[in-house]
Amino acid sequence: MDWNWYLFSFGGRINRAKYRLSFPILVGWMLLIIWIMWLIMIAALLAPRAPHGQDTINVSFGITEILTLLGRASHLSLSSRETVSLAGNLFGMTVFMWICLATSVKRLHDRDRSGWWIVPFFVLPSFSRNIQEWLGDSIFSFMVGLAPFILCIWGFIELGFLRGTRRINRFGPDPLTEDEDARLRRSGLGSCGPAWDQQREIELAPHRASPPPGMHVKRGA
Repeated sequence: MDWNWYLFSFGGRINRAKYRLSFPILVGWMLLIIWIMWLIMIAALLAPRAPHGQDTINVSFGITEILTLLGRASHLSLSSRETVSLAGNLFGMTVFMWICLATSVKRLHDRDRSGWWIVPFFVLPSFSRNIQEWLGDSIFSFMVGLAPFILCIWGFIELGFLRGTRRINRFGPDPLTEDEDARLRRSGLGSCGPAWDQQREIELAPHRASPPPGMHVKRGA
């Protein structure tokens, strides 16, 4: 499998199994970033204390933490440790979201849906809480809170459980058919095997007795 295409490209189709494979990959990426950040934190704690700022590195993939650090960065008030936190969180979150979006869009393609369906499935639910706070205690606030929940359930079922189209659609061939063809080729069952070599399997025998002269199959062929 082309891992560069699988993790970072938005073109083509992937089936349910490959989409589910992205989950442990994303978890592994988060653990790797956290491990690297903790190593940096240990090194920073062993270094001389900075004149200002925090003494620890914040390891977080949350948008709130990143926005807080960006706000402080706009006032040029970040310490060296906070700068490392901001850089690590931005890099980790960017790669995390890119992989998540790329695999989700290809899975939507498998369902013969445009990649823009990612907006109601993922983007709009992330802003529902802010809209609820703006609306306050009203019936509209309840509806705004219920709609993202329904969209999340729909997206979870659509991407994780429903089979893709069983034919070539506008985004490419059925990935299950491609995987089956590749498996058959590896096992040697996808073709008729090597052609029958008549020169090797058949010989002309001189007439010595019956049967009459002609061709016959070699013994042991």
